Amino acid sequence: MDTSLARLSWQIIISFMTVSVLISGCGQQSTTPFVHNNFEQYEGWTITLPGALTSEKSHSGQWATKTDRGVEFSMGFTSLLSDWGEDRTARLRAWVWLPHGRLPLVWIVVKVMRDGVEVHHQNLHLEQVVTRYRQWELVSLRLTFPADLLPSDKVQLFMWQPVQGNAEAVYMDDLVIEAPSSVFAY
Repeated sequence: MDTSLARLSWQIIISFMTVSVLISGCGQQSTTPFVHNNFEQYEGWTITLPGALTSEKSHSGQWATKTDRGVEFSMGFTSLLSDWGEDRTARLRAWVWLPHGRLPLVWIVVKVMRDGVEVHHQNLHLEQVVTRYRQWELVSLRLTFPADLLPSDKVQLFMWQPVQGNAEAVYMDDLVIEAPSSVFAY
């Protein structure tokens, strides 16, 4: 009698675990971070100007990227559109630090280039989404790539503050891009 009770107990536990696993997966669309940079690692990133990588302020770790009077472009990321997967959508999240709300010319830019010509452009105007200043704030942008883009098109991502703007130090750290499918999935 003891062995049959033990067998029944294990069957109940296994059934419960199976149902729990099945329920936990219902209705969820998996998004996989395929770009994550806390600026402690630099693979895939380009430093456009000296000063774009800084230890002045960081959300995590020691390093962040920035724009200011002498640095118009932050560190940038470039990849082929084919690396982003077939879904043509993604979500960009980043932590940013702005000194105040009077910076009309600061964007996180995502553009798609074909043979040196821009064929698609999306941006996140930081002045319009950041509500707290002199502290780190999480911002996000839903990216949608049109169907007429080619897998060989190059996607470029960077923070931009034109020199003719206010050009005060603005920082970005812990950038993540999530896509339902990508070749960078980890």
